[in-house]
This record gives sequence, C-alpha cells and structure tokens, in this order.
Amino acid sequence: MKNRVKKQKRYKWGAFVCHITEDKKSFVIPLTRELEKFGIRVWLDKFVLKVGDSLRRKIDDGLTKSRYGIVVFSPAFFQKEWPQSELDGLFAREMEGKRKVILPIAHGISISELIDRVPLLAGKFILNSSEGVPEIARQLVKEIRPQALKLDQSRAEAQKANNRLLDQLQQFGKNPTVDYRVTTGHGAAPDKFDLKSMERFEVKDALASIFHPGMRIDLFPKDKDEYAKHPLHFKVSLLNAGAKKFMKALETGRSLKLTASEFSDLQMNLELFPSFKGLATDQTLIFKPLAGRAAPVRVTLGDGSTSVVYDLMTHRMVRSGTQEAHSILEGKNVPFVMHFRVRRKPKFDAKVTIEPNLKGQNIRSVKKFVQAKRALWNSGAIEIFGLELGRAVLAGKLSIAPATESESWFGRLVDDIAAIADFFGIEIKWPTKITDEDKELLIALKWMIEKKSYGTGARFTSVVTKTNENVNLFETLKAGGSRWITRGEPLVFLGTAIEGFTIAFHFEQTNITEFERTKDRFDRATFGDQIELRFEASGDTWVKLWDVKQNKPVERPPTKK
Repeated sequence: MKNRVKKQKRYKWGAFVCHITEDKKSFVIPLTRELEKFGIRVWLDKFVLKVGDSLRRKIDDGLTKSRYGIVVFSPAFFQKEWPQSELDGLFAREMEGKRKVILPIAHGISISELIDRVPLLAGKFILNSSEGVPEIARQLVKEIRPQALKLDQSRAEAQKANNRLLDQLQQFGKNPTVDYRVTTGHGAAPDKFDLKSMERFEVKDALASIFHPGMRIDLFPKDKDEYAKHPLHFKVSLLNAGAKKFMKALETGRSLKLTASEFSDLQMNLELFPSFKGLATDQTLIFKPLAGRAAPVRVTLGDGSTSVVYDLMTHRMVRSGTQEAHSILEGKNVPFVMHFRVRRKPKFDAKVTIEPNLKGQNIRSVKKFVQAKRALWNSGAIEIFGLELGRAVLAGKLSIAPATESESWFGRLVDDIAAIADFFGIEIKWPTKITDEDKELLIALKWMIEKKSYGTGARFTSVVTKTNENVNLFETLKAGGSRWITRGEPLVFLGTAIEGFTIAFHFEQTNITEFERTKDRFDRATFGDQIELRFEASGDTWVKLWDVKQNKPVERPPTKK
C-alpha cells in the first residue's frame, strides 16, 4: 500500500483584505503597508466591496490564491445591508476546511456590537482597530507569518531585499560609473517634499537622491574621473513662471521648487528617474545650484603679535549665485563657525557673523576663541590661505562692530577660568550652566591666585563645643589675633573636581563681638553644649590654598610630572 502525502498548497498571497471604499484610505491602506513591512504579500484592490456584491463569492475568490482573508467590519460596512445569509455564509469556507482562514477586525464599532450583528463571530478572536495600526498588524503577523516577528529572520530578509534592490538598480540604471546607497526606515525620507525638508535631507557628495515613503536612494560616483566622462544630465522645458524662478536661483544660489504648470518634458539619461513628455501635472522638481566643494585652509585672525592662527579649518560654500553668496569657515575642535554673506545688488554689501559653539569645549580652546575675537576687534585683519592651492584665497580687513560690554565681560570671565585651569594643571570643559556656587568659588580662587585681599571688616560665625580642654578659651580669645577657617567640602569647580585641596580664609586681627555676653553664656554652659561665636575681622582677609592631607596652607599645588 502506497503512502500518500498531501502537498501543502502554496499561495500567491499571504492575505487579502475584504473592505469597503469608505475605510480604504483611513485604515486599510496604512494596515496593508504595515503588513508589507513584515514580508506579507497583501491582495487588496480586487476586494473593495460594492452594493450588490456577494460576500461569499468575494471570500471564495480571495481564498483561492490567499492563505487568509482579513475582513474589516465597520459601521459603513453594515450600512450596505448585507443579507443575513451572506453574513452567515462568511465562515462557511472556514468550517469546511477545518482551519482558521477569516481574521475579523472591528473598525469603529465595539466587538459586542459586531457579535450581535454577526453571531457566528462569537468565540472567535476579533481585533479592534482602536489598538492602532502597528499593534493590529503585529497581531495579524502572529497568525499569518509568525517567523517574521523574529529579529534574525527580519534582518536576513531585509538584507536579501536590500541586495536584490541594489542589483536591480545597477541593472536598470545603465550607468556603470554610478553607485547606489539605500536607506530605509523612519527618517529616511521627508514627510513632505518642500525646500526646507529636502535641504535637511541633503547627503554630502551625493549626485542625486530618489525618495519614496520610508526609503531614500542616493547616487554617488564610483570614480570621479570616470563619472566625468559619462555624467548624469537631464533636459527640461521651463515655462514662464518656472523660467523666472530658475533665473532667481542662479542669482541667489538658493534652491528652488518647480511644481505643476511651471515645467514640462522632463528627460534624464538615467532610467531610474521618471521622465515624461508634456506639461507636468502632479510632479515636483527641486533644483539646488552647485556651491563648490569644501577646501582645507589655514586661517589667521588679526595681525602682529596679537594675531591668532588656526592651522586647519574648512572653507565651504553654502551657496554661490551670480548676485549673492554664502560661505562658512568651520573646523574640528574649533569652538565657532564664521559666516560670510555677500550681496552685490542693489549695492555691494558684505556681512560677517561668528557663531560660538562652546559647550563641552576645553577652556584653553575657548580662550583662544576669545583672543581671536579680540584680534579682530583690534585690527579686523583676516587671511584665509588655501592649503591645496598654496596661496591666499582671501586677505583683507573685515568691518567688525566693537565689542559690547557683555562680550568684554565674557572675555574676562574666560581669562579667569583659564587662569584657574593653568594654576591647578587641570582640564576644564565649558559647562552648560555656571551656577551661583561656581561664581562664588571663581571669585575666591581668582583672588587667591592674584594674592589680593578680600578686604577688611569681614564677619563670620564659628561654633565650639565646651570641653575640659577649652574651659579657658576666652582668655586666649580676649587678645584677638588672626584666625583660619577652612571651606569644609572639597573643591569642585565647573563640574571638575580639584582633588586633595580646598580653600581657607585667613582673617587678620579678629575679635568676638559682644565678648562679655558670649563669655558669660560659655561659662554657664555644661560640658558638651555648643556655643555660637561671632567674629569680626578688623584687618585684611586672605584666601589661601589648603592641602587637605597635610592640613595646612600651601602656596600652590605641586607640579604634575
């Protein structure tokens, strides 16, 4: 007797979606796209229900080529007034085949209401669209193609799909000098195709980019010399409004967007790009004039002994038109960007702006930036030397506004912080915020380094505990004299710990205020009581560095080896 093995039927589609027109745009299409992300082929267009259609016939038709049928039940669905026999017959195929084939979704109605209308749904697992498209899709994938939820499976399939797409791009692109890079996922393409969004998605060195929902295809030259022999080019006819925009773009160097009725007859020598003849209807074309490549430069700001040199920066044209231009100077670990903007009409005008970017920068780098600005304020001299060209590309004097009071104050602040970093031999990063405690410590450390008096007339409070050893304390205090008070906590300045040190205040010629009354409280106190002593210094107050380990003042930290 021969064993017969029943072959499992192979279906062309993973599922079809039975729905009505009213639900297509708002729910069915987003759901279909989400399912396709998991590699499920969805049969959709043939299964839009119309009045007079037979539900049973639609389901039977779909199940001949699909493994599952997804049925979207909504209030609009039941407005079609399907005969009860049609609704009952919906699951006849499922009962005949003795397997789950119908996956119901309640859309805009409650599950209990749906069961009242279709009693045969009782006992079945019904999805509710209120859970959101992504969650509904995941629940369907668990039933239709559960292996797609596994990360390794998804990654492997994505890699295969990506490789297949790259092969097809090379095959259909028909330009051997062009290479392709495919980016998918959230953020790969703009939500809307306007100038601002497109400029945000511009890719460095890309010849062109093709955008699809959730996907971007960037084109790069494999070899620049070879590409120059067979470059991409296109032809387009500009109508009156489009021609005006184009001329304006050439003058300003800015991008422009051409929409329907502004251009026609687009032809390109790369078949991947959509070409067409006649007037543009729903097409959009965005141009960005070439601005030139970035070049390495050496920048000297100021002249003479006060000049500041940045040995390696990048000079990059942002836009270059016949009447307007904008370029920038920037560099790695350089805490600013310098913008040059030139306009030739209606009269020549040139503007220079400097945008600081100090957060997280080393204080010595910030001080160099301050010195560079001072050099510009003093002379306005600048030289930009092209390292590849071997000559100056710009040399002259800039018209720079004098330093404001806040800019001068900021410069002094940077000088003080840099002096503290040098004194302790530490690295200080520019903080997001300078706290009040940082400001107080800055003043104390500045006066300590400069060996300046804090002034006279200082008042402070000390607390002593009465013991056997200090019963005659006031006999000593009566004569006055100098006194040391250390700052209890370790030094932390602008988020940087200065280990092993704190500061101490040295008060010259101190006396207890209300001496007799304070002494009387101390004499009447019992051992273990704490008494508050209030002092006033008639001499100078000095800030000294205090070595915590040696418990004594020192002039400066030891030199680090």
